[in-house]
Amino acid sequence: QALSWVVLPIIKSYLELGHFSTTQRLCAAVSQNVKLYIAMVLVSGTLLVAVLIREGIGSFGDIVKIGKAASNAAGLFLLMGLLGYGLVELPRRFFFWANLEKYKIWHEYAAANLWEASDSTQIDR
Repeated sequence: QALSWVVLPIIKSYLELGHFSTTQRLCAAVSQNVKLYIAMVLVSGTLLVAVLIREGIGSFGDIVKIGKAASNAAGLFLLMGLLGYGLVELPRRFFFWANLEKYKIWHEYAAANLWEASDSTQIDR
């Protein structure tokens, strides 16, 4: 869990940032992710408090039930969003990227098409 919620987003931000030194990139990546997590905690905490006030729930077991229901709802929304496209296409794309030989052939094909397109746009002298 720590890898998927802390380490991987920081590494992703680190690779996408354009700072020149390693320490600047790492500090900016950590700062960016801390801001995101603070916003997520504030929004989810506000929603939890609103539900607790509206429903008049006082025990910890009821809070756990609300958390489970919210988790299931989020999973179902994610499933509905990815059902038509993502569940088939995303793994296919990952398998394609994992096969370096096919990936190299595809890039050679794309480069040849770009070369022909640029060659046909040049003006004859």
